Amino acid sequence: MGRKTWDSIPASKKPLKNRLNVVLTQDPEKLVEQMNEQMVDQETVSVFSDFKKALESLSSDEGVGEIFVIGGTSLFDMSYGKNAEFKNHCKLIMATRINKEFECDVFSRDLEKDNSDFPPIHVSQTYSQGDITFDYCLFGNAELLSARPELVPTRLIEKFPKHPELQYLEIIDDVIKTGKFKQDRTGTGIYTKFGA
Repeated sequence: MGRKTWDSIPASKKPLKNRLNVVLTQDPEKLVEQMNEQMVDQETVSVFSDFKKALESLSSDEGVGEIFVIGGTSLFDMSYGKNAEFKNHCKLIMATRINKEFECDVFSRDLEKDNSDFPPIHVSQTYSQGDITFDYCLFGNAELLSARPELVPTRLIEKFPKHPELQYLEIIDDVIKTGKFKQDRTGTGIYTKFGA
């Protein structure tokens, strides 16, 4: 995560539990000094000034199973932006789509409109909390996952039931691809498919 993302975490929640917290900042010494002043337990915190060095360090650590980028915008841009330097390391984007307008001042790439290299691979059913509805969207690195299909996170996908509209679209896609074409009285034709 970037320093601003780190700063946005409430003091009582720092460091995030059950994971190694990696913070990228242009001034590592200053951040470590601030953590000392705030008495932040630094046993599970690493500070880097370079994203590439952080990735190399984490990739060589046998205790690290997965690397998650949780913000900010510049790290997202380096991970999955159109010309991202580290796109070939990013297999999956897990996004929460919130179905309500909020005033924001920072924006990331809109994968729902521009997803040629990270197409959607799963959209969960819709959940709600109060008057806010949301769902979880998974976008996969098309090039990486086609070359290495074993990287598709099937257990994660199974955890969140599919959105009904996605189920419907998959059925329509299957009928078009595998159904039998028949002429009808209108001359337009139809695709049919019977069975389970």
